[in-house]
Amino acid sequence: MDRVPAELQGGGVDGELARVEEAVQLGAGEVRAAQRGELLRAVLVHVPRVARAFGAGGVAFVSTPNVLTLAPPGAERSGNPWHVHEYRPQEFAALCRAHFPRVELYGLFHARKLAVHGAALKLGWDAVHARLGITQRFYDRFTPAIAASDFALRRGSAAELTGALDLVAVLRA
Repeated sequence: MDRVPAELQGGGVDGELARVEEAVQLGAGEVRAAQRGELLRAVLVHVPRVARAFGAGGVAFVSTPNVLTLAPPGAERSGNPWHVHEYRPQEFAALCRAHFPRVELYGLFHARKLAVHGAALKLGWDAVHARLGITQRFYDRFTPAIAASDFALRRGSAAELTGALDLVAVLRA
């Protein structure tokens, strides 16, 4: 894919994984990396590298959007040009389990204000605020009021995470 940002191509991802591997080899107690699963050009190559780098006792956290909630209804992909691969929960779980002996799956869901907003959208809120002419004013107040508490991270099986916004795997070597 030629539209992937340069820092995520080849050397960027490989370089970051090399830094993770080096830090683990040097005995670092904690290593942080910023790559997300959907941005990796060859995720099947990189996940085993992370597993090998962490060795026994290591823990990795990997997140990726859930294509089932990201893509438009009936579409296979979201159309985001930066996402090299978008995962369904079952596919993401299988990839992780193929390389890590212990995998915990979590999903990030709307809660509180965002859950109420989602229900309102299903009832036709978009048409209502447009008809009333309050769209801009409403979202100018609503959007900045969104907080971390308006999301819920819940553990579940791949089947239970189909409605999650993002998927999070806790991978233990």
